Amino acid sequence: MSAPPLSNGIVDDRKAASRELNLALWAHNRSPSTISIGESTHAPALTIWMDVPCPKGMEPAQQLAQTRRFLRHHGVVGRAEFCADTYPRQALTFPTAADVWRLSAVIVEQLSAPNAARYRLRKAAAGVGVEWFSLVRYPTLHSPVIRPEDLSVRAARCLCRALAHPSVATAVEREDEDAVEVLLNELTVKLFRATGADFLLYQTDDGTIRFSGCTTEAANRLAHALAQHTLRLRAALAVALDFEKAS
Repeated sequence: MSAPPLSNGIVDDRKAASRELNLALWAHNRSPSTISIGESTHAPALTIWMDVPCPKGMEPAQQLAQTRRFLRHHGVVGRAEFCADTYPRQALTFPTAADVWRLSAVIVEQLSAPNAARYRLRKAAAGVGVEWFSLVRYPTLHSPVIRPEDLSVRAARCLCRALAHPSVATAVEREDEDAVEVLLNELTVKLFRATGADFLLYQTDDGTIRFSGCTTEAANRLAHALAQHTLRLRAALAVALDFEKAS
């Protein structure tokens, strides 16, 4: 007799754990070219397949041994092996999603301050519906700068709405130069209020919005502001649901 299907909550947690691991690896500058999760919905154990770039001078077998040592050293329950049909792709099998969360937490704990800021910023931006990548640059040895990637006008508007108190919603088309200019001015003000930093924003020739770099501290403050917006939305939703149940 086959095992009963897992609950939707467990299945969702598995997917969330996989996304978190991908985010942690990205912030650690070891972003896999692909990462996928096993499709079994009848057992709590899950397998994550990853194509992780092999460092120069390291053989795949050495990289696999390194993965195994890392799991063992940090007390993460899991098994690492090569995928039989897609060598040197690695397959990491964990008893439960909690073990994947544990691995992600270990990776995040080891991030440098600038990479931790990138991690927080991307995670907080995702919470308001924006996929926002960034890089760390070192103009001088001890002065890292977070360089956010360009955003679409729609994504920039999402940031502006998230930083507004109360939240506002104004449609802006990328072809409407005047409306885009107003958006950029408003977003610049809101970014300053959230971070205390002056951001230079402008629209590129291809219509995307380019951001100047910022310090690690400013990136952390921006991530905090975006995360607070997400918390406010969740709190408002909880109140609305409680009211609906009561009525």
